[in-house]
Amino acid sequence: MHEFTKADLIWNRACEGSTVTLSPGDRALEAMLGFHGAAMNGGVLDALEHFGSDGLEDAEAGYRYFGLEDIADLLNEAKSISKTGDDLDLWEVELDRRYGAIIPNDATLAARFEMIFHRSPSEFAPI
Repeated sequence: MHEFTKADLIWNRACEGSTVTLSPGDRALEAMLGFHGAAMNGGVLDALEHFGSDGLEDAEAGYRYFGLEDIADLLNEAKSISKTGDDLDLWEVELDRRYGAIIPNDATLAARFEMIFHRSPSEFAPI
């Protein structure tokens, strides 16, 4: 049987969406994972619509917290594109392609999280 590490438990806690009042690292992880899940299920533009402006700001900050500035910039660009309403079908394909090129799978996010967690464990609430 697999024994969960502290990092595993923090990751799972963020996936449950129960970190609102916890530490900065927890909030960043929850926002990033929430947006990522929505983007993987319905695409970047769909996730953008689902999260609204406050949720999008949190997601951008979460990606930046974990050193994924390219994704945060992509989300900011997607927000501008969605406001124009021009050729959204074409943009949707392009934004999803670019997102997938930077984050091809969950393991990419897990590696970033593990790196930051091991560097700054105090940024995450205790288990």
